Amino acid sequence: NAPFDPVKDFTHIAYVGGAPIVITAHASLGVRSLAELVAMARRSGNALGYVSPGVGSLGHMVGEYLARKDDIRLAHIPYKGGVQAVTDLIAGHVKVGAMTWTTTRPHIRIGMLTALAVSSALRFPEDPDLPTLQELGYGELVTTTWWSFSGPAKLPPDIVQRLSKEINKALDAPDVRRKLEQEAIVTEKMSPAQFTRFVENEIGKWGPLAKTAIGAQGSGN
Repeated sequence: NAPFDPVKDFTHIAYVGGAPIVITAHASLGVRSLAELVAMARRSGNALGYVSPGVGSLGHMVGEYLARKDDIRLAHIPYKGGVQAVTDLIAGHVKVGAMTWTTTRPHIRIGMLTALAVSSALRFPEDPDLPTLQELGYGELVTTTWWSFSGPAKLPPDIVQRLSKEINKALDAPDVRRKLEQEAIVTEKMSPAQFTRFVENEIGKWGPLAKTAIGAQGSGN
């Protein structure tokens, strides 16, 4: 019930990049693959809880997609941000997470969390054994939590084009690219028109699931 139209009420200027979602399990759970996690959820009499940075976050949507795709019971446990969510996850208070690679990577590296799958289009060069969700049969889950620049509706076209040009130019700077790569953020240059279409496609992709999942969350189901 947002009081604005995410396309018509903004001028979409430039896309910066996106960080993929990683499905992780606490090491104590003893699962080593997404298939094992799904099998565990099917055997369990209770819904398996998973954490995300909040209601409506991409981690929430990915978890709901998996639950519907695999016909398993998952209970979303929303937090107010990724830091709080990962703190309880590594403490073992909850056992499964759907958060960005940036948030979970340090804890995966030291073995506190087990990475099961990632939502990037390709495997990470630094972690070649981690499969993508697409490889595992979830073809629509090539997705990221993305960052961008938008402004109020009806910005003058010359200002939009200049901002777009400068932002895309900045993405080519070696220090910027290096920092984004360190954070596993995949960049892509888009014109304002291309970025607007991207926003429209994202709304079309996630809107119906978001309405269903957020409605269920609000009703306590």
